[in-house]
Amino acid sequence: MGVLNATNILLPLLTIPYLIQVLGTDTFGLLAFATAMIAYFMVLTDYGFNYSATKEAALNLDDPEKINEIFSAVSTLKLILTGISFLILLLIIVSFDTFSNHALLYMLTFTTVIGNALFPIWYFQAIEKMKIITYLNLVSKIAFTAAIFVLVQDKNDYLWVPILTALGNLLTAVMALYLIFVHFKLKLVIVSRIKLYQYLVEGWTVFYAYLFSNLISTNNMVLLGLLTNNTMVGYYAIADKIFSAINSISSPILSAVYPFMVKTKQQSLSTFYRFFKWLTAGMLSISLLLVLLLLFYIDPILYYIAGEINDTTKVTLTILSLSLLLTNITPAYIQGLVILDRDSDIIRVFKHTFLLNLCLATPLIIYEQAAGLALAWCATIMGQAIWLYVAFHRKDQ
Repeated sequence: MGVLNATNILLPLLTIPYLIQVLGTDTFGLLAFATAMIAYFMVLTDYGFNYSATKEAALNLDDPEKINEIFSAVSTLKLILTGISFLILLLIIVSFDTFSNHALLYMLTFTTVIGNALFPIWYFQAIEKMKIITYLNLVSKIAFTAAIFVLVQDKNDYLWVPILTALGNLLTAVMALYLIFVHFKLKLVIVSRIKLYQYLVEGWTVFYAYLFSNLISTNNMVLLGLLTNNTMVGYYAIADKIFSAINSISSPILSAVYPFMVKTKQQSLSTFYRFFKWLTAGMLSISLLLVLLLLFYIDPILYYIAGEINDTTKVTLTILSLSLLLTNITPAYIQGLVILDRDSDIIRVFKHTFLLNLCLATPLIIYEQAAGLALAWCATIMGQAIWLYVAFHRKDQ
């Protein structure tokens, strides 16, 4: 998981400086806006299966028929949700000039959703066998990342970016499916509508939580684009890319321990709480180290990524870096609440989080633009962390 995540972190950091230099901040901002828009559909097609399906599969690894059912149901539902997403995208494109003017860009960017939907990473997490899939991911993504430097030579070549990104995702997904059918001997089986509905219900809480979580970050980027311009989106996107890369360094830990926590809770609730306490303390320590490193090296990092130290980007990144103390903790609490079947708490927390962000983002963007959006994000994450902590440690658990 660490190597897989490092690939997803380092490869974009190699291409971003090149893309900013070749395409300019304005076109780079347009690509970032399109990616943020398509992220809505990524959330819809994921539907929380990376947690609900991983949890279900981890508890049924000794039952091949059940595993086949889970795989078939999740695959079917993801394809259905992908089709619905594409229809929604077409409706948006034909309805708004902002999107119809760059229709091809949005259509090409959407193909990453298809690759993501086909890639059953949840299964490999459940069986705790990520090594082979990591090698496949490395080969495909390195190849298509290298192709960006060859094919993108000026502003007119910007469409190659979503094309090559999508091809990398699709190739990884195809190779993963080959392993599942040939090596792990899984089979597609017919799943009844009642069963499909049950899996939808099981994934609903996590989907709901991550829908609002991603709506916050995606809405913020879209709002910034609508209220300012592509250049301002570009400045914010540079800061956000750096922040997201550093923020995701610790996420493999949570992904790797999730199946273990599921099994631990089944065996001993007290052991689960004890392990969770050590996990969150460790995540907080890692987060503090990341904040200090980012603030100390912020100038050389910005100069490497953007080729300059822009005041707007620097202030935005400085503000975002402060939220690192909490952004690595909140996913741990979400996982803990999922394992404890505390669905209502998760839904309530994300309702409050979304409303808080909605109240803060628009006025702060209007008054402070990119820096204002970063302030809104930090305040939102702080509120979310407090609500999650209170929910997890309630006395009536």
